[in-house]
Amino acid sequence: MKFQNLKETLKDKMENIYFVYGNDSFLIDNANKLITKRAITNCEELNFQAYDENINLSTILDNAESFPFMSDYRVLLIKNQDYKIIDNKTKQRLTEYFDNPAKTSVLIFLFNEKNEFFKHYEDKAEVVDCDHLNNKSLQMIIARELQKNNKIIAVNDALKLIEYCSSDLGKLYTEINKLSYATDSEKIESSDIELNVTKTLDYAIYELTDSIQKNNAEKMLTILDDLFSKKVNSQIALYTIANWARKNFHIAVSKENDNALSKDLKVKEGAIRIIKNQTKNIKKMQLLNNLKTILNADYKIKAGFLSDTNAIYNIFFTVLKENSTNLIK
Repeated sequence: MKFQNLKETLKDKMENIYFVYGNDSFLIDNANKLITKRAITNCEELNFQAYDENINLSTILDNAESFPFMSDYRVLLIKNQDYKIIDNKTKQRLTEYFDNPAKTSVLIFLFNEKNEFFKHYEDKAEVVDCDHLNNKSLQMIIARELQKNNKIIAVNDALKLIEYCSSDLGKLYTEINKLSYATDSEKIESSDIELNVTKTLDYAIYELTDSIQKNNAEKMLTILDDLFSKKVNSQIALYTIANWARKNFHIAVSKENDNALSKDLKVKEGAIRIIKNQTKNIKKMQLLNNLKTILNADYKIKAGFLSDTNAIYNIFFTVLKENSTNLIK
């Protein structure tokens, strides 16, 4: 079930086990809130428990089998669990519980992705898909929210806003609110977005890779300077850069089609096509070397040879130089 259908579904029926997963934290948080609000009719502080660490799942099941206090249900929220360390006895008890869950408890399991635990038990749960909404849905939300403040936006500019926010709905709501008060004009222009919207790190990395592909050192340096002027977390930036390099190499050597790659890498098909276009003229071995450059920089940071910021500048100038000399003729 898509997140968009959850509210309507909850009007008719309450399930005892929910698997909520996806890459949009805003949607995941709201799915949790919708289910909890529908389940707990009284005394939420006594009927809601959150497990945000690796507590033995048998303990959680013990609590699930106790009765709610003056409410139709009690809710147990389970997240950040290491499902790889479950012993056989607990697995057996989980199977028995999932086959016959307590009728007065609602278990909400939160996942970033479909891990082995998810795949093993998903047919026993109501699955709620909280991946990023498609562009059409996001455009409708942007238009609706801007209309509340008597603002309008062109389709292309709405798409630009979506790109700047990397389709993250929580980020979009923040930036829509900012744009509503940033200009006296009725129409939100492209220049308003460029001036007022803070780009996500993912989008900034996309711009960096695009400048490398176009051999534009000046633009690359401008983007890097802008990133660090906003005090971006260097470790998160390095992780994002490494993730970008892994995807580039994976896509370059894979024989899968765009749809299969999209599922493997958990990105939209459009992003797969963009990466293919960015790397089509670069040799596969060079893409692997780019990844090695990043991993080597990570080692030097941890060993104290380089600062985070200097390492990131070095990575992109090294990649820019080597890519330009290792193009497919």
